Amino acid sequence: MAKYDVTYSCGHEGTIGVFGPEKDRQWKVDRISEGLCPECAKKEREEQRRKENEEAAKIAAEKGYVELEGTEKQVKWANSIRESYVKLIQSSLDFTEGKTGEASIRRREKLTKQMEFFTKEIRKAKTFIEIQVEGMPLSAAEEYARREEKQNV
Repeated sequence: MAKYDVTYSCGHEGTIGVFGPEKDRQWKVDRISEGLCPECAKKEREEQRRKENEEAAKIAAEKGYVELEGTEKQVKWANSIRESYVKLIQSSLDFTEGKTGEASIRRREKLTKQMEFFTKEIRKAKTFIEIQVEGMPLSAAEEYARREEKQNV
């Protein structure tokens, strides 16, 4: 590993360790220096998350979604996760819009029930967080959430 001094795009300076063949190192240093320093990158991610959480909470309030229970941090995060599932369901509903086949009609009915479940029935922020961390597909997430909500009633 070789150490290089870099000036990041934000103007901060730092020292980085670069691995790999010597012929590739300068290219890696150049790419790293095009980005923000670790501290500025962290601040930018936190600001992005804060904006996403605020937007998700605003949408949830406007659309009358059930209020989530948990710590303040859990609720903020879970609102964002729920909104991502809602967008996924809505895009699937939009895709099936106007299709008249029996399978499409059944799919729309199932998606509509899932939308109702995710927005009106799941109350625990923890449930959304666990679904997201596990990376569950929509149907598995619904099944898991139903079990969790029943156990915690």
